Amino acid sequence: MILPLGRDRTIYTALKPGTMSIFQESAGLFDPANKMMKDLPADVSPDSPVNPKNDVFTVIPAQGEMTPPLLEEITLPVNRKALFRTYPDLRGHRVYIRLKFAHQQLSQALEAALSDRWARFGVPWTGDLMTNTIAIDVPKTPQAVPCTDSYAPADRDKAF
Repeated sequence: MILPLGRDRTIYTALKPGTMSIFQESAGLFDPANKMMKDLPADVSPDSPVNPKNDVFTVIPAQGEMTPPLLEEITLPVNRKALFRTYPDLRGHRVYIRLKFAHQQLSQALEAALSDRWARFGVPWTGDLMTNTIAIDVPKTPQAVPCTDSYAPADRDKAF
């Protein structure tokens, strides 16, 4: 299978098994939009999806694994209140997370041309991928005193 690496992701979360809701990430102003690929990028050979190396396609062999593996970084607020939204306090709870990846679409003409030229490597695939549910236990931490940027009165003379 030949997989385009460009993708959009949706994060689903829940505090108990069952129905999950979409987690609204903070908007990344500099995240590129995932547009349909109409032409092959300049760094991708029309004869091979992997030679020369590029960051546009990867090949997953039959009964094999993707190399390098698909890595995602997710940040969930554990105990945060925003101006217009209050997030639940996750401390001491189990959080269930699931990811959905919508891989970059190829135009019909490009997909047909690549399917013929890259047949020995596999077939281009641009569908949606849903991960298994991951359970994360968030540790319960005691309330902490807010950090301040000053010295205690007894330590002030020692610091200077």
